[in-house]
Amino acid sequence: PPPRPAPTRMYRTCSEYVAAGASFGNGIYTVHPLLNPAAPVSVYCDMTTDGGGWELVARASETNGVADLEFSSAAGAHSMLDPAYTLNSYYSPQYIQALGTVFPSGMDYVDLQYTCENTRNPFATSFWMRLLNVSVATLVTSLATPNPDFVYNGMTALNKDGIWQNATASYAFLGRGGGTSATCDGNGGAGQSGVKPTCTGSTGSGQKVMNPRSVWLLSHHPSSGTYTEVTSCGGTAGNALMYYR
Repeated sequence: PPPRPAPTRMYRTCSEYVAAGASFGNGIYTVHPLLNPAAPVSVYCDMTTDGGGWELVARASETNGVADLEFSSAAGAHSMLDPAYTLNSYYSPQYIQALGTVFPSGMDYVDLQYTCENTRNPFATSFWMRLLNVSVATLVTSLATPNPDFVYNGMTALNKDGIWQNATASYAFLGRGGGTSATCDGNGGAGQSGVKPTCTGSTGSGQKVMNPRSVWLLSHHPSSGTYTEVTSCGGTAGNALMYYR
């Protein structure tokens, strides 16, 4: 294909490309979070899902049909979201983008989107959950600890089915391995993360179809575990969803 024309202005985020009508579809874009011509950052922008304008900051994938620990093997001691650490490239099955390099200066709130799909049949299996108005300062502080382990309750969320949860949803980012303290409906540790209808109960599982439907994953587990990454994707759930990301 012919080369893409260089942007005629600096865009801080993928969503600013969409707002300006400058999107050319899914792919690699140059953003300037600091509006500094000398500090460009290349990012992958999803310009089709949920209105577009989504910047890829992490990916955990189960690629080989075996319930193993692909993400934790690749990331080591690092969490799926990290303010300072970047792992691999945009198209890698296991990927982390350092959040500190892409958060625009002066941005107080962001939306987070969790998406999942079976890579062998993405059209029929893809699902997403959007978390609205997450405080950047709070998120960065929570993620800056050696093993982030937290739950935000009272959040507003929207899923692919068009179901809103106004100040009732929960966002979980549970610590790696075992011995962590944050829990969500009986779940703890294992690098679990996702958006749930609520995390107020003491029993339950992320490895089930939630109502409203949502997205849940495990990115790490003690060596005795056999969990893979995505475990709940919309209407599909199980201890291991093969070929999901």
